[in-house]
Amino acid sequence: TLRKLMCDSAWFAETLRGLEASHICQSLSFHSFLMLPMQRVTRLPLLVSALLSRLPEYSDEHITARECMESLNKLVEDCNEGARSAHRTEELVNISKQLDFRDMKYIDIVSPSRWLVKQGDVVRVQWKDTNESVRLTFGKRNSKQSLVLFLLTDLLVITKKKGDDKFAVIDYCNRNLVYISQLEREDSPIPGLPETNCFPAWLTLLQNNLNKTQEMLLYFTTEKERSTWMSLLTSAPVQESGETVYADWDRPLVEFSRPCCEDDIVVGETGQRAEVLRSRADMLLVRGENTRKQAWVKKDYTREIASDHLRAKNFKQRYNFLKSLSEEIGT
Repeated sequence: TLRKLMCDSAWFAETLRGLEASHICQSLSFHSFLMLPMQRVTRLPLLVSALLSRLPEYSDEHITARECMESLNKLVEDCNEGARSAHRTEELVNISKQLDFRDMKYIDIVSPSRWLVKQGDVVRVQWKDTNESVRLTFGKRNSKQSLVLFLLTDLLVITKKKGDDKFAVIDYCNRNLVYISQLEREDSPIPGLPETNCFPAWLTLLQNNLNKTQEMLLYFTTEKERSTWMSLLTSAPVQESGETVYADWDRPLVEFSRPCCEDDIVVGETGQRAEVLRSRADMLLVRGENTRKQAWVKKDYTREIASDHLRAKNFKQRYNFLKSLSEEIGT
């Protein structure tokens, strides 16, 4: 386009030469100001921002440039999200190739809505009955197994290393069906654990790959690592300024029981589903399915429906009840 203008328009060519000779352009050619293709999108807001600073504040041109700026920032945000999503998908594809499910039910971990949250090493402690004369407390011998945890947005995959780039899957569980609790060795001594660099925790899979409850005694080598994993695996809603904030991977689903409007704008139609982001008193902050729009609505206008969140909530209540019952019987 530039070459065509230079050839077809003498006025354009002369004007451009005059601009290039100006001290404002510091004798730089027009090509010096052109943006490379890979830089174009991210640099456009900078260019428009520079134009905004030189336009009269209440002029039509300033209003147009401001609207352009908002559109460009949205475009850059979408581009960055696209690049981030592509990187995450590529990472999941590589992890998928490394996982060996053996005889276990295979699951395809690659999904546009899923990505790797954290990968880390941990040690599992187990006890086995032994007939040897030397026995540890509880009459069982201790054995340790090095594991590698892959935490995805909605799934925990537990593996053991097979080689440099292969991992054998020994179990997996939905993230919101994982229960983890910290163990203090001073309060409850555990036999067979190292004296140093050992920070234990109980990991419970409420419904593992066999649809059974599986408990594991693990220990991390640093307290920081244990705290990080406990924070990532705890799905209990957070309380903030009187509001209940749900984790983005464990949110309730509701269905509008009647039409709901806000400022004469329809927020939800009867039967429409929405995800609950926050709740307070008799209000819910919801986001409709397949949309970014959020709105506060009255709880009376909705009803909770079946979801992974509700299912996990029921499983946890059942587990805590059985655990309390077992402790009472034991005492």
